[in-house]
Amino acid sequence: METERNDGAPAEAEESERGMSRREMLMTGLGAAAGVVGAAVLPQTAAATDGETMLVGHTYTSTSDTTVMVVDAVHTGLRGAVYYPGGTGVQGVNFASGCTAVSAVDAGLTGTALDVVGVAKFLRSGKASIAAGRASATVSVPGGVSTSALVLVTLQNAPGSGVHLLYAQRSGPATFKVVLDKNAVNKTYFSWMVLN
Repeated sequence: METERNDGAPAEAEESERGMSRREMLMTGLGAAAGVVGAAVLPQTAAATDGETMLVGHTYTSTSDTTVMVVDAVHTGLRGAVYYPGGTGVQGVNFASGCTAVSAVDAGLTGTALDVVGVAKFLRSGKASIAAGRASATVSVPGGVSTSALVLVTLQNAPGSGVHLLYAQRSGPATFKVVLDKNAVNKTYFSWMVLN
């Protein structure tokens, strides 16, 4: 039952002037409780674009592209962050031959397609050696060596006086060969990387 103030207005109106009425506070409390329950039951969401959400913590498949686009020069389109050792921020996995797991494209050809800050690790690279008294060594490459592969080799120490690197080239479907112009005097280490 509403009581009246001295001016004849209901007391509940006075409460509304000071803030929320008891009824509004009760409804707000119930709404907050429902929100907590809903948050515990429903999947968590993350902002996808202005005013929209996407579900996280799930796996999805699609027959069309999904694009995350930023239209200013300040923000990042897609960011992956790791807070524990051994984690991966962003991972691309290729399940079919001829496909690309992650593609970095500079559409205008005036910017940077891939910017790496820190250590970069490549499976198709490593360090090997040519034994003293030998003029060559063969290296096996994970994933194989295609006929269009680029084999990059850099000597890590001097093979001996008057001994030089002659060439490095594909020698089989999964190997390449490093050749000196004569037998090495010293055990000769070299670093290598295969592209394409």
